[in-house]
Amino acid sequence: MGDEIPLGTLFTILAILIILSAFFSGTETALMRVNKYRIRHLSRKGNREAKLAEKLLKHPEKLIAFILFGNNLVNFIAASIVGVVSMKIGGPAGVAIGTLLLTLVVLLFAESAPKTIAAIFPEKIALPASLVYYPLVKIMAPILGIINFFTNIILKTLGSVPNQNDEKLSIGELKTLIHDGMTKTSVDRQKIMMGVLDLGNITVEDIMLPHNEILGIDLSDSSAVNQNIIQQSFYSKLPVYQETLDNLKGILDLSNFLKKRDLSLYNNEMVLNHIKQPYFIPETTTLSQQLLEFKKKNEKLGFAVDEYGNIQGLVTIEDIFEEIVGDY
Repeated sequence: MGDEIPLGTLFTILAILIILSAFFSGTETALMRVNKYRIRHLSRKGNREAKLAEKLLKHPEKLIAFILFGNNLVNFIAASIVGVVSMKIGGPAGVAIGTLLLTLVVLLFAESAPKTIAAIFPEKIALPASLVYYPLVKIMAPILGIINFFTNIILKTLGSVPNQNDEKLSIGELKTLIHDGMTKTSVDRQKIMMGVLDLGNITVEDIMLPHNEILGIDLSDSSAVNQNIIQQSFYSKLPVYQETLDNLKGILDLSNFLKKRDLSLYNNEMVLNHIKQPYFIPETTTLSQQLLEFKKKNEKLGFAVDEYGNIQGLVTIEDIFEEIVGDY
């Protein structure tokens, strides 16, 4: 192979293989660490990448088998190329040096670095990666099935039995009881009960509308601009702020405002007389707790803040209900 293919071509192929290895390593970490509740929420909102990621994560054994197959394949080919090139350049001693260098390069640039980055930004990496993996996993399904079959045989031989701790009833087991105990005519009720059980595992951060997607009334804009925003708004409440959302003034209830004011006479000063104090929520609050807080404080909308008090997003009681009932 070394006599037929120029060294420049071999090095180019080697670089591509290392990039592929880094892709496999990084995306594996991202897909395994990504917040599955966040993925499910984005999927219900119509995000195509999230829908594919959700489908992939329903069968993680197939996804992992494909990633390991691909990663080992490219690493094997890379090692073969290094062996040929090293032998051509430096003989047997060159092979040893080449193998050592390849090991270091793979460890640093195809394992440690991509896995670390993926652990920091799992969602940003997992979502686009799903576009690549979903069709490939579908195509490779027969081969992956064989791999998983033999994997399961090895696990059984080694006596690996999952879920050996039967002392406590887990959420998963409780879901099974609900599933088995419901009749076929009560599927919708079953979905709602399943959604309620999940609320303790999902945080406000998982379902909130991100900071950069929040629509509101900026008092630094002209009255005409804000009048148009109010006219076209699909929401019953809008945040009112000065220049940035971090300088939040309050919440405007559009239904009450429009009952009392003629919109054709609108100006920004009117808004300040009709806003109410905003309600802030720690972004780490679970949905089960937040649902109780909404009821206790008689609120329907809140702003999620981080540990420094900076606004990260917005969540409504309707968002929580949507998590409970799903597509019902």
